Amino acid sequence: MKLYIEEHLDPQFQELGLRLALIAAPPVIMNLSTLQQRRAAIDTYPYADGPLDGIQNQLKLGVLRVWKARSRSK
Repeated sequence: MKLYIEEHLDPQFQELGLRLALIAAPPVIMNLSTLQQRRAAIDTYPYADGPLDGIQNQLKLGVLRVWKARSRSK
């Protein structure tokens, strides 16, 4: 995802693109079949990368929000 953003966005928009990708990733991760797959997907993200800090924590919180929303709607 990061490589795609770096190749297709102007430098001044790359940080914004990366932050938006963190918003889009949790629903995709929640669609994985097992808890182990979801944990493995989160583990592929670094804790920090350049101007972005706490990436894994943000993903974990995002996945938790999606999980809670899905649990409530059942």
